[in-house]
Amino acid sequence: MTDSRVQVIQRICERLAGDGGAVRLDMVDGHPRLHMDQRLAQQQARRELTLLGWKVIEGRGHTLTVMGWSRENLAYRLRTLLLACGMLRHERQHTVHVAIACAERHLEAGHPTTLDDVLEAARNEVARELRWPARLDDVGELDRRAHDPAIAAQLDHIRRLEAEVRHLCDQHLAAARTAVEVFWKCRRFAHMSSETARQVAVQEALRPHLGPELDALPAPPPLAGHAAGGHDGDRGIGHAALRGSAGRGAGRARRERP
Repeated sequence: MTDSRVQVIQRICERLAGDGGAVRLDMVDGHPRLHMDQRLAQQQARRELTLLGWKVIEGRGHTLTVMGWSRENLAYRLRTLLLACGMLRHERQHTVHVAIACAERHLEAGHPTTLDDVLEAARNEVARELRWPARLDDVGELDRRAHDPAIAAQLDHIRRLEAEVRHLCDQHLAAARTAVEVFWKCRRFAHMSSETARQVAVQEALRPHLGPELDALPAPPPLAGHAAGGHDGDRGIGHAALRGSAGRGAGRARRERP
């Protein structure tokens, strides 16, 4: 097993163990064997390593030994990546709501905060919700060559699907950033209500994907309190985004992410 694989195993286990968890890794007959202090974290590590396509065997003393590529587990990763692609293409609204909820908590906390602080917090929360950004970061430098032609074909297909998942995750993170920025401006500078700011932020964040449908809808009447005397730029945000009602409560009922 190559050094890059050992590094990936270490990285995955340390991420799951968190700050207080210990990970012990050694080699037995050329295969990495690991033990984690936290039983739950070790079970999660086994799932992640299996999802990556490796055969993982549990041994004495709650140790895990990573044996190598498994055709069955690689096929499972392919199915999981395909499922992730399908879900990521249709769950941007849920991601946007997660980001806005994070921004709302920061604004309602009452202590001083900056837009950059809120953007970072929202990005981290969305990335945890999506799961795949961390998974793909773990395996970015992994050497996935194989002598078996069937396994090599599976690995090549997996690399292509991972690139698609990464692209979709980037779209989700970009939508989350837009939603937080618009929500922040609506609340801090346009002094909109939370409900109105939330609707504006959702629609602006989804506009790159729903632009034709939104632009075809009529503009709403002027917002109360902004018909006169307000910033033209702030009114522009509200009038551009308050077309239709897509996004309110969207994405709350959804399937479990893979």
